[in-house]
Amino acid sequence: MDDRAERERRNALLVTGAIVLVVVAFAVRGWWPGGEPTARRDASRTAEPTPEPAADIYVYDLTNEQDVRLTDHSGPDVDPAWSPDGSRIAFARFTDENLHDIYVMDADGGDQVRVVGGPTDAFAPSWSPDGEEIVFMSGSTFADIFVVDVATGAVRVTRIGDFPTGDEWPAWSPVADRIAYVEERPESDETRIFTVRSDGTDRRIVQVLEGCCEVRHLEWSPDGRFLAFTWEQAGSVDVWIVYATGGGPVRKLTYGDLADGFASWSPDGRRLVFQTNRNALNEDDLYVIRSDGTGERALLRTPWYDANPDWSPDGRYIAFDSIEGADGRP
Repeated sequence: MDDRAERERRNALLVTGAIVLVVVAFAVRGWWPGGEPTARRDASRTAEPTPEPAADIYVYDLTNEQDVRLTDHSGPDVDPAWSPDGSRIAFARFTDENLHDIYVMDADGGDQVRVVGGPTDAFAPSWSPDGEEIVFMSGSTFADIFVVDVATGAVRVTRIGDFPTGDEWPAWSPVADRIAYVEERPESDETRIFTVRSDGTDRRIVQVLEGCCEVRHLEWSPDGRFLAFTWEQAGSVDVWIVYATGGGPVRKLTYGDLADGFASWSPDGRRLVFQTNRNALNEDDLYVIRSDGTGERALLRTPWYDANPDWSPDGRYIAFDSIEGADGRP
């Protein structure tokens, strides 16, 4: 395993605890050999059993505090992302090739269709504001960013970023044609956050952060003013916020003992839901915090892995991936 792949393993462990390492150990590594990813519409392939944890996608109802299981797959389903109108959910499915493909399904779990697959990982989907396209990251040695048309499966843009060691964690603005992403620069020991148009033009710097390769999961605020991200500093992984246009300081939002991250904004921009392993290293729980850093509280605590939360556009639900869901149903 190369140095960067080993670094990814360590960062995944810090952010999500020991269990999630099994789920995403193959992710975030690189180039698409020979060109661009292969878009596919065939959802009939049956995956071979993969090591536990076999996480699935759930939706948690904030009103009645109950969840509904949407997927039931032999391998992990992770990274749920609501479409802007709340009618569909994109997610990454672990395949029999030990990779991930991008799927889209109805909000009730029906009509699960593979949109993107290929010889390397494809995951971390994020919808365009009109719900017609998805930006995602993919690779085997170094990650790159791609845009796919959901209806046709055609990959429209390849390599939005241009840095040779990889561009990662894309997030599409909910109000504009701009995609934020992370660029790792190991030679200068820094990480840069950029925004760019979806055709790869008009790249703008948001922030230069000291230390390489410790930033994960960008997330725009609903009004497009801020970016939340996961960042490790001095051995602590936390949720941070920065102005999306740059020109301002970064602000630390959480202060967990171990690892907090992968935050998602509420539709009104007043709160964020995030995952944390502060209660136990080998589990992840969901917490909610106000955008000013106050009012932190536990939303979902279980003795297993619950992670990658995404708040629905109407504010009523939170999609997440889990080993057993909120109430431990098999």
